[in-house]
Amino acid sequence: MVKKLFLSLGLASLVVSGAFACTPGGCTPGFWKQSHHLDYWETNSPDNLYGGTFGVALAPDVTLLEALWLKGNKDGLTQLVRASTASLLNLNAGLNLIVVINGSTYKMKGIEDVDILKGLVQEAFAGAIDVEELKDELDKANNERCPF
Repeated sequence: MVKKLFLSLGLASLVVSGAFACTPGGCTPGFWKQSHHLDYWETNSPDNLYGGTFGVALAPDVTLLEALWLKGNKDGLTQLVRASTASLLNLNAGLNLIVVINGSTYKMKGIEDVDILKGLVQEAFAGAIDVEELKDELDKANNERCPF
């Protein structure tokens, strides 16, 4: 596997080419927000604030659990908050996600690549990448074979 590191808006992002050794899989926001699934939350608390977790300004800020309950039909940014929260929980649970943004493939392998996800979200909030494209890609990844 060949790894290339590049900087985008001062944020380190990892683009991986070659074979992805692990099967991608993700669980939906609907899975993660159910009270009987909260024990699957690995490193984040449902009470953690979205803005602080992702390093973005969100007004009003919401908890990660509240982010999962946001209605997905309002606007792209609302959908991105919801989808990225599920993606964070998927990665923290050891699941693998693949997204393609602006022709670059980001293959995130579990918790070790959470910073890639956070960097993509920060870039979307800053307007450097398309919010709609990122939320669509994360939504697709979150609907891949939930193993739980």
